[in-house]
Amino acid sequence: FQPSTEFIDEMPPQWPWLQPAAAAAAARRATPFVLRGRRCSSSVPASVCASAPSGHAREQEDEQSLVVVGGGAAGVYASIRAKTLAPHLNVVVIEKGKFLSKVKISGGGRCNVTNGHHLEPSGLARNYPRGYKELRGSFFRTHGPQDTMHWFSDHGVELKTEEDGRVFPVTDNSASVVDCLLNEARRLGVSLQAGKSVSGASVDANGKFVVKVEKRTIDFVDYISANYVLVATGSSQQGYSFAAQHGHSIIPPVPSLFTFKIADKRLADLSGVLIRNCYCKSHTHK
Repeated sequence: FQPSTEFIDEMPPQWPWLQPAAAAAAARRATPFVLRGRRCSSSVPASVCASAPSGHAREQEDEQSLVVVGGGAAGVYASIRAKTLAPHLNVVVIEKGKFLSKVKISGGGRCNVTNGHHLEPSGLARNYPRGYKELRGSFFRTHGPQDTMHWFSDHGVELKTEEDGRVFPVTDNSASVVDCLLNEARRLGVSLQAGKSVSGASVDANGKFVVKVEKRTIDFVDYISANYVLVATGSSQQGYSFAAQHGHSIIPPVPSLFTFKIADKRLADLSGVLIRNCYCKSHTHK
């Protein structure tokens, strides 16, 4: 998000402030304004705490900063991309749990990175269960499966494509992918903050976001001033609420990958068994 009264209509499709040409002008030396170690009651408004004096508070007019909400694959990779294109942009990733926790368990612990049978965006989009047009946007024209594989190869993760098209690291260990992403983020200077959650954000008089970050201890609150906020919270309702709060319209989500709760205990031993080309028909019309 960019704090602007008309940011929805004005926001370009490919985030020009993260592109090389714009980065040269916008990516100046930046450190976000953070009230470090200041203890505030949860009832204290962000505007009050953000304006309160503190020896650790720092803010300069020319600072540029990005707060990424969510430390999954999308959030961590986005932070790497932002820092690569705009080296002096200060990037902070906030994750309430552990970074890349779902990446670690994906593909049965092997981490299926992408699909190697559909390298063109059109081929990949045709296999998307929710519709073709959703994957025909600018992102897949500039960064598709082949770009993903090249990126990991360039960063030391050798990949293999299996018969069904799934792409895995040759180590068959998701740690290869997790370590690669986290090490690259740290190398670039991305601030990775785990065990914290973003509980709200407002826009101050200067048009910057004031992001409220809470730690596991209820009485400890940080306030970060940021030029940009990127929400990468996956299917979390918190992310949708945060987006709606700042002017976005949200299409109600529907389940895409889920489990069935079955009363028949005779099927319990089938847990975890994969069956190819399997179709399920419901007679309850639910």
